Amino acid sequence: STPSAPAVVPTHQPVATTAPGTPTPQPGSPDVQPTASAMPAVVHLHVGAGVQLVHFYVTVPRAELKSIQTPPPGLTYLLVTATLRNTTTVDRPLLPANFILRDATSGKAYFPHIYSGAPAPPYGVVKSGATVLGPLVFLVPVPSVRQNYTFTFQWTGGLTQASWDIVI
Repeated sequence: STPSAPAVVPTHQPVATTAPGTPTPQPGSPDVQPTASAMPAVVHLHVGAGVQLVHFYVTVPRAELKSIQTPPPGLTYLLVTATLRNTTTVDRPLLPANFILRDATSGKAYFPHIYSGAPAPPYGVVKSGATVLGPLVFLVPVPSVRQNYTFTFQWTGGLTQASWDIVI
């Protein structure tokens, strides 16, 4: 018998922030992609939505371009705020590898950028029942036109994941 994919349940209708202070209403309910038992569970959400994913309830309440410090020429910072609540009875680790940002057009992957003076990203051990709020900062090209990204939280090498669509 083949084990079934873990349940992933989106929770509410979101509003995405595409630029500081500019809310953009998002269309209907999130797409839940059908999966075969050998494929990972995939859920696409909009900024503001939350989902129970394996050991964590994950929400991405905000994504915005932010002037954090002077970036290299042609680049800017995309700040993605994530809240993660450990819904299990044991402590669970969060690692940088749990978070990936991809350019929705080219597929290029971006990983969280660490810089001096930054607020701590949500890495480390999360106690049972605890919630962590953390900014994840990505160094991305300055958009010349509307740019689409996909922010993904993945567990166990991507076997289970949820993605949030971000438009800047």
